[in-house]
Parts: sequence; structure tokens; C-alpha cells
Amino acid sequence: MLLSNRAPSIFRPCLKLVILFIVGMIIPHASFSQKNISQLIASLETAHDTNKAEIYYNIYTYYKFYQPDSAYYYLNYGVRKFSANGNKAGVATLTQLLGVLDASHGNLLTAKKRELEALNLFLALNKMRGVGLAYNSLGTIEGRKGNWDSALIYFIKAQKIFQDIKYDDGLNNTYTNIGLLYQNTGNTKKALEFYNRLIEIAKKDTGDINALCNAYNNIAITYGQQGNLDSALYYLQQALSKADQEQYIDVYMYSLLNMGIVYAKYNNNEKALTYLNDALRIAKEKQMPEEYANILVNIAPITAIKDLKAAIVQLEEALSVATSVGDKSLVRGIYEQLTEVNKKAGNYKKVVALMELTKKYDDSLASLEKTREIANLQSVYELEQSNEKINELQLAEQISVSKRNVLLAILGGVVIMALFILFYAYKVNKLNTELKRKKLIIESSNSDLNRLNTLNQKIFYVISHDFNAPLLTLSLLIKKLRNTEDPTLTKYIDEVEDQFNSTQLILKNILNWSKAEIDLTQQHLEHKADLRLAVNEILSQLRDMAAAKQITFQRSNIEQTELDIPFEVLCIVLRNLLSNAIKFSYENTIVAISYNASTTQLKITDEGVGIDKEKINEIFKKNVVSSFGTKLEPGFGMGLYMVSELLRKYHCSIEVDSILSKGTTFTIIFRDK
Repeated sequence: MLLSNRAPSIFRPCLKLVILFIVGMIIPHASFSQKNISQLIASLETAHDTNKAEIYYNIYTYYKFYQPDSAYYYLNYGVRKFSANGNKAGVATLTQLLGVLDASHGNLLTAKKRELEALNLFLALNKMRGVGLAYNSLGTIEGRKGNWDSALIYFIKAQKIFQDIKYDDGLNNTYTNIGLLYQNTGNTKKALEFYNRLIEIAKKDTGDINALCNAYNNIAITYGQQGNLDSALYYLQQALSKADQEQYIDVYMYSLLNMGIVYAKYNNNEKALTYLNDALRIAKEKQMPEEYANILVNIAPITAIKDLKAAIVQLEEALSVATSVGDKSLVRGIYEQLTEVNKKAGNYKKVVALMELTKKYDDSLASLEKTREIANLQSVYELEQSNEKINELQLAEQISVSKRNVLLAILGGVVIMALFILFYAYKVNKLNTELKRKKLIIESSNSDLNRLNTLNQKIFYVISHDFNAPLLTLSLLIKKLRNTEDPTLTKYIDEVEDQFNSTQLILKNILNWSKAEIDLTQQHLEHKADLRLAVNEILSQLRDMAAAKQITFQRSNIEQTELDIPFEVLCIVLRNLLSNAIKFSYENTIVAISYNASTTQLKITDEGVGIDKEKINEIFKKNVVSSFGTKLEPGFGMGLYMVSELLRKYHCSIEVDSILSKGTTFTIIFRDK
């Protein structure tokens, strides 16, 4: 990096730059006056829906640095308007921009929630450009948190989509991001390779100043890491000359910061402070807290030459700002600088405390193992592209043909099994419908009803008997393959096991529903269920699913209470509602289960994505389209319909209350004995 190890790498500002990606259908470099913006705002009332997204984007572009509160206001206003009109594409686009704005102000958790919401909408609409942009933005958020491997997974997905749809603007950002990841882990050769790809694309579009200046900055940083300061200074001067216009103020500020760092390395402190103070002024005016802290960190070493106390004050101010935005990597760098400055000032008691705090952040930084993981992940993707880069196919050569065949066989088996399950589910549902119709029309035709019941039971027996054996075989194969030491194969096995578990859960739901339907017609089930026993059994079954997302169950008044409903039916209802709560919950949240004996109501509450008000009345219908979970878990699309039907048959009811992005509560009202 350009600075000595007393200061954090200037990789950080460039990662901030790629958050400001080009949305696609919008003209990226338009410049507006206050008069133009007033006219744009006035035109929202009469503009066609297809043009409104572009108008909102231009308003956002104008306000995002000068008046971020106004940018938030108009984006949220647009989301409400698009939601009222049923314009899901508009909602997705503006929600994604809200995530970008959140990330630029350090609100990374909120930003991630918005980007996941936008991703789900784009996937449902099959808008692949939007999907790619959402992956790109999610990768940027993970990168700013120091989660390099997670970031690269998102960037590789975005890169593949942008290449497939030939979207150069998106590819610009992806190449920048991947280059930044390699740069941060010390692989400067690989970083320069991606930056040069970026310049090739940017030069095709002579108006794409942001992308070109990003590339110049990142190449300068890479040369700085190699100690080639003259080359670094040359590329930064190129960036400053190109970005010296108001609409490029963000990239201009980062170029000033990097120029200051280069001159500090030349020991030209006077010139360094001139550039750094100009960058600090812009960061303060544009309300960019993370950049403001980073610039202070780079000013402090120069201040420390003459005034240690003043340097400590600057670093403590930077630490306060970096902590408030949750930037672990920057916080750790500040701790290191504070340790050195306090050591020079003779504050040894404070030095000991700072060294302990620094140690706590070590696990969050990129290590040698992270570097290997990133290299492996990139190699897997590049294998799919072509045979032109033979030197990047080493990872593929480590996977033997026999292991790949086993994995393909398992994946194929899971897919075939899922198709058979859907077929049998359709047959069971069709037979039940026929059974009910004949019972209403011909009460005396018991022979027909018995025949259908018998056929229903046979299908149920065939499913349970014929599929248990292959499921068991697949489970043993997966466990056997877990003995491998190949890290890439382990990732495939994890994915296969997730799909296997999802298939097993779907099969279990179908079998239980079919059994309950059969027993209903025969009136065999005893109307007694121990609530505590049922809750304990289902929580035990879902323990691994919850642990994968670090979700905690919180129980209240779940005692040995007898309910007027069959035990098997209660288990089906609980399994579906609790698995849905886990599926749509964020990591490290709580799922609460509570019972009120006086009202005979059972509530299941999560802290997940919530349900749109327009969709609440649709979720219990038969043909609802299932949504992806917070970790892109697939669904079956009939669980809540099954739950409501079973509860209705036993004179119980279910209600739902939800707030978007905050969580959902399902309330089951049991029949009072």
C-alpha cells in the first residue's frame, strides 16, 4: 500500500467508489442545475411510468451528496408511488438505490436488507440487469465489512450475468471490485489484470469518466503497493485532470486523498497536507463519514511529526466516526496508529489497552487462508469461460472425473426426485378433490369413496416406501463424500446437502398432509394434542436449519396444555410456520413462540423481511408463487395454503400481521374446549 503500516490502505476509498454503480437505463453523467431539478420534480405528476424511474434517478444523483435527506425523501416517495401503482420494477430499482445511499453513509445493515429485497423483486421479474446490479452492490457491502470471500461470490455472480447480457457498465464495476479484492490480499499482478480490462471498456465509452478515473486511482494504488511512486503519481494526475468537474466530485475527492498520500511518501508534507485538507473539506461538506475518518487517519502521521497530542485528537475523532459506521477494518488501522503515537508520547498504560483492542479485530482482516479461498473461487468461475487461460485451470485438475460423476449423479437424483414428488402431490390433490365432490353429490356411493380412499392410501404408501430408500442412500453418499479434503468439493457438497434437506422437508410435508387428508375422511384422529410436546418435537427437527442462520428460539408459556386438535395436524402446522419463520429471517435474529391460555391463541413471531400489505391477503391461497428466503432458500409455494386448510377443518383459524423489513407474526386461534 502507499502508506507505511501506520496508516490503513487507500484501497478503502476506491471500494467506496464502486458503490456508486451505474443503474443502467439511466444516463449516468447528466448535470443538473436547481432549475432543472425543480422542473424534473414537477414533471413527476405527468410523466409516464416508464420514464419516472429515470426522473427519480436523476433527482437522486443531484441530491445524493449535497442534500442526502432530500435524496432519501424522493426515493422513498417513489417507492410508495410505484407500490400503489403495482410497478414492481420501479420499486426494485428505487429500493436498490436506497441501499446504495445507505451504504454510502455507512448504514451497511440497512443497505444489505434493501439490496436483498431488490434482488428478490428482480429475480421474480426476471430482470437480469437488476439482478446483476444487486449482486454487485451486495458484494460491495460485504467487501466494506471485510468479508472478502462472501464479496467475491457476489461479484462473480454479477460478472457472469453482465457478460451474458453484454452490459459493459455493470462489467466495469465488477472488474473494479474483483481487482480491489485481489489488491487487498496482496495479489497486485492479478489486480492490475482486472483494472486493465476496466480501462479497455471505459475507453469505449468516452463519457464514462467515473469508471475511467476509478481505474486510474486503483492502478495508482497498485503501483503504490509495489513501491513505484512515480507511476502512482502519474495515474493520479490523470484522474484529477479528468474528474475536475462538479458531477465527479466524489472521485475527485478520492484522487486528492491519494495524491496527498503519495506526497507524504515523498516526504513533501506541505504539499501532502494541501491535498489531504482539500479532500477532508469535501468529505465533510458532502457528509461522507467513512471517508472523513480515513482522511483524518492519513493526516495524523504528518501532524505527529510536530505535535503528538494534536495527532492523537485527530485519530480519536477518526476512531469515533469509523466506529459509528461499523467499519471494522478501518477501526483496526486506527487502533494501530493510536498505539504508535501513544507509545511515542509515553502513554504506556493506554498503549497496553490499545494493543488488546487491536487483537480483537485481527480475526476480521484478510489472512493467507482468505487469499487462497479467493483465488480458488475465481478459478472456478474462469474455468467456465474458456480454454484461453490454461494457467487458471489448476483447481479443476484437482477434481477427479469419478468425484464429479458422483456429484452429478446426486444432483440429478435430487432433481428427478423433486419432479416425482410434485407429480405425486398433484395426483394426491386431484384424488382428494374428486373424493370430496363425489361425497357431496352421491352420499350413498360409499363404494366409490372407499375405492378412492384405498387408491389414496396406496399412493401414500408408494411415496413413503419407494422414496425412503433412495433418500437414505443419498444421505449416506453425502456423508461419505464429506471425508474429502478438497475445499472446492466441500463447497459443492454443502450445496447438495442444502438441496437434499430442502427436498426431504418438502417430501415430509407432502406425506404428512396426505396422511392427514386420508385420516380426516376416515375420522380416526384423536382430537387431543400436547402443545409442549409438539413444539419440542418440531424445534428438534428444525434445529440444524436454525443453526445455519444463527437463529434463536424464544418460548413463552409453552406448557403441557391439551389442545382440541389432532397431534399430527398440530405438528404439520408448526413445522410449516416455524420453517417459514427461519427461511425469511435474517441471521442472528429471534423467532418467538408464545401461548395465551385465556384466549387459546398461539403466536409465532420472526424478525425477518416481512410481507407486503398487497400480498397478505394472497398468501393463504392455493396458487401463490413462493419467494426466496434471506439466503435465497427456495420454497414450495403451498405450505400456508395447507396450514389454513387443515386448521379450518378443525374449526381453528389463522391470522397474520406483518411490517415490511421488520418481521411477521402468525396467530393460530384454537377452538375452545
